[in-house]
Amino acid sequence: MIFRESYTGGLLIPEECEYLKDRVLFINGPITRELADKFIMQIGILSKNQDEDITVVVSSDGGDVGAGLAICDAINAAPVMVNALCMQRAYSMGAVIFSSTPGKRMMAPHAKLMFHEPLINSMPDGRLSSVKEITKSLSACKEDLCKIVAKRSNLPIKKVRDILSSDHYLSLDEAKKLGLADLEGNIFDVIGGGTSE
Repeated sequence: MIFRESYTGGLLIPEECEYLKDRVLFINGPITRELADKFIMQIGILSKNQDEDITVVVSSDGGDVGAGLAICDAINAAPVMVNALCMQRAYSMGAVIFSSTPGKRMMAPHAKLMFHEPLINSMPDGRLSSVKEITKSLSACKEDLCKIVAKRSNLPIKKVRDILSSDHYLSLDEAKKLGLADLEGNIFDVIGGGTSE
């Protein structure tokens, strides 16, 4: 919490409210439906002002694919330019969100991306039909993720499938070579609305 003076003497406000003034949003921790709902609300509010970019700071191990795809949809539908900054790590769905952002994609010097195949959230009930249905759903999900990553990176879809076929960790330089990140950056590049050039 941050203390701000007011006519009543003082007020404690959440840190994220201070960053919202700088048009900075955070995807921290597990990606859940609750986080996605809150993010969509916040980016909708900030998008009312179309004169300045929005920056999304990602530091996440991933999470729910459906929630992550909802965040991707909101970012790519926003009527303003949306940049991304990876601090620490963007793993799994966090890496997909980061790498598919339409604006500048910045990574802190020691940040890492990690891509992999979608995982089974619950065990099948043992019936062959259930196993087949889950396999079909996972294959379709992986293909959707591959298309999202390929579109922004300009990598061939086959290369993206290879990257998502197993846990694939990438440094800043490795991500830049693959078109999955653009430049080095840090939180001080986005405070006040600025971004690294």
